[in-house]
Amino acid sequence: MSLENAQLWTQYFVTFLIYVNGIEMIQIHKMILNFQSNSNPYALSWQWDNFKGDFKYLPGFIHTILKNLFLDNYKLLILFQMSCALLLLINKSYSLNYLLLPLHFLIIARFRGCFNGGSDYMITTILFGLLLNSIPLPKPFDLKLGFYYIGVQCTLSYFIAGVTKFKNSEWREGFALFSFLNRTNYNIPTLIQRLSAFSKLMLVSSWLVIILECLFPLIWFSKEIAPLYLSVFLLFHLLNLIL
Repeated sequence: MSLENAQLWTQYFVTFLIYVNGIEMIQIHKMILNFQSNSNPYALSWQWDNFKGDFKYLPGFIHTILKNLFLDNYKLLILFQMSCALLLLINKSYSLNYLLLPLHFLIIARFRGCFNGGSDYMITTILFGLLLNSIPLPKPFDLKLGFYYIGVQCTLSYFIAGVTKFKNSEWREGFALFSFLNRTNYNIPTLIQRLSAFSKLMLVSSWLVIILECLFPLIWFSKEIAPLYLSVFLLFHLLNLIL
């Protein structure tokens, strides 16, 4: 695959992530508005007065902009990012990558600077890499620097996650995976919950995850292993999305 095609397919992937994340954000925003209308105490944590201190070093006019964006126009901000991502694919105008990353930071800033799960971290990583690829650089650095950045970040993420799980006795014994699959705040399918009752299956599955994550750096050394490995992890994340 050429670097140009890799750039295009990476844009397709991050656009998909932006849309999935955007839909989730809009649903959360709608829920918060309902809480506010019902004077629910949970909604108090989302009021501007509770997190404006995070931006106290910014000028006053920035505060006004953020307040309007986060309260009344947050949904419009998300829809604007989704529209820009789609427009980029239609026109292949990669200069829009300069806009997508700042928009993403504005959206996740609503969560007090914290990432809304791993999806936000992945979107940030890919958008920054695509931004690097959009900068006109002399060969052989053009269209390569960003992909190296994305690759290194993904490798470190999986490898560190695998080592952390290996150090955790609950993961080594299969209890952590069992606990995750039986959390009441997730709508886990009944079949999956029944399968989680088999302790040996949980033990084998836990070690499979640990081994796959710890060996992720191997993709840098073998062109044959890389597609297989990436396909396995893509399937893993699709299953997480479905579940």
